[in-house]
Amino acid sequence: MKGRTREKGFTLVEMLVVLVIIAVLVSIILPNALRSIDNANIKQAAADLRNIDAALNLCYTTNNQNWANCTPIANLWQRDANGNGAFMEAPGPQGNGNDPWGGAYAIAQDAATQNWYSVKNVIFPNWPDLNNPNRV
Repeated sequence: MKGRTREKGFTLVEMLVVLVIIAVLVSIILPNALRSIDNANIKQAAADLRNIDAALNLCYTTNNQNWANCTPIANLWQRDANGNGAFMEAPGPQGNGNDPWGGAYAIAQDAATQNWYSVKNVIFPNWPDLNNPNRV
């Protein structure tokens, strides 16, 4: 009986070892990548808020301290027929006026006094809970 010749290819054990190594690498890389995306969204929203605050103050000053011309918030980046009137580019990653989580930026108004608030009171409903580091 002649010796058996070994066929070319990988054994099942070798394939399983490679799959385990790939799974371990993915389990290390994926959480870091997701955390980086979350941090980038937070930084984008913070930059948007700074820009909205500056645009609101400019609009308020330009319009003789009249908030009515600065609301709704889309008035800050929409131009009139002559191309005038935009105080900023539309915020958001896609430039559509939405926060990085898909919610629309808005300006809060005090119902009792009808006064409009600055960007410190801007509402964006999908803002993550920054006090909870284990947020999902």
